Amino acid sequence: MSRRSRRRAARRTPLKPRPLLPALAIVLGLLLLTGFVFARSGLLRRGPSPAREVLPPAEAVASALPVAPASTPSVSVQTPLGEVTWGNRARRQVALTFDCGPWTTASTLTPILDALEKEGLRLTFFVTGQFIDQQPALFQRIAARHELANHSYTHADLTTLTEQEALAELEDTERLARRHGFTTKPYWRAPSGARNATLLARAAEAGWPTHVFWSVQRVEGTWVSGDAGDWQQISADEVLERLLHAVDTLGNGIVTVQHCASAQTASILPQELARLRARGFAPTTVSGVLAP
Repeated sequence: MSRRSRRRAARRTPLKPRPLLPALAIVLGLLLLTGFVFARSGLLRRGPSPAREVLPPAEAVASALPVAPASTPSVSVQTPLGEVTWGNRARRQVALTFDCGPWTTASTLTPILDALEKEGLRLTFFVTGQFIDQQPALFQRIAARHELANHSYTHADLTTLTEQEALAELEDTERLARRHGFTTKPYWRAPSGARNATLLARAAEAGWPTHVFWSVQRVEGTWVSGDAGDWQQISADEVLERLLHAVDTLGNGIVTVQHCASAQTASILPQELARLRARGFAPTTVSGVLAP
């Protein structure tokens, strides 16, 4: 074959494709490395961030319970066995309760406790085990003066857990409270108010016979709730007006709920207490409002 023929044959010969395996290996390695970094940083973990409490609207919880016909002008929610939402209606009292989730810090809880001590009040605090673990000094300050109740250990939705897991949430918190010389029995409140008949029964068997919800009533087609809404993105003034509206509308013996991690509650509590006093209401514990 001549030199010219060999050059023509070389031009007709297709180039061999380069192997793809090294390139694929590099891409795969980069993907694995990226996944590792994200996993370590927590960006791929599922579930809500513990930065703030996320609860369903009280109306949503209340509407899931059996109630009287909607045509009735004033409808009270029928509570399950082993649950209270109201106290003695013969006395002008209100049970102000506070939920201390795992994200509670001194920045909001300290002014709340200061305001209560200034007024000489003893109220009810529902504490999580993680709060006790993370803020032992604040827990001691609460327990030395106020009534304690159980709010689970991690603030998980107990209805999504097994019976054993849900009960462990209560028992782990109780164990921590006892290490400090206190108890969370006999009252408890499920995180976000998420509970069912099985949970109420198991909790009662374990020493928490009374689940404390908050007062909810349908008045002229609108739900009025003792949930102050301080876990929502609303102003402090809105939190105050919502709580006072519940007190004015629902009256004696209602149970309200606010949150230890709420900046709104921390800022308006002195005014809240003053306006309750002006209305003739005495803030008290759950035990106090349930007394005959």
